[in-house]
Amino acid sequence: YIQAHRDIMDGRFNAPPFDGRPADAVSVAADARVAVDAELKGPCFVAAGSAVESGARLASYSVIGPACRIGKDVVVDGAILWAGTQVGEAATVRDAIVGRDCTIGDHAIVNAGTVLGDDTIVTSYSRTGS
Repeated sequence: YIQAHRDIMDGRFNAPPFDGRPADAVSVAADARVAVDAELKGPCFVAAGSAVESGARLASYSVIGPACRIGKDVVVDGAILWAGTQVGEAATVRDAIVGRDCTIGDHAIVNAGTVLGDDTIVTSYSRTGS
């Protein structure tokens, strides 16, 4: 699933919004809100109605679904977050799949290989995986 997203973002498979765009494209929906000091490194995607707060960093291959909130100083690195997910301040999500309407607490770490089902709560300062 993660590889399929990366193939689309790399142009190996043509699909919107990445078809015909440069390999390092940053795609942000018109109504998404991204703080001016947030760092987005392409390819990455921020869907409609989402918000990326101050100091957040979205690394390559990050996918932020509709109506997500990425808190202050959060790191999302190659993860796929489905609709309605909330990521608390200074949390980190790396190479994981996060289901719909999940809550990741402040300073939590969601490590590579983690798959969270819909409505999962990862409490503040918790860590998943290795």
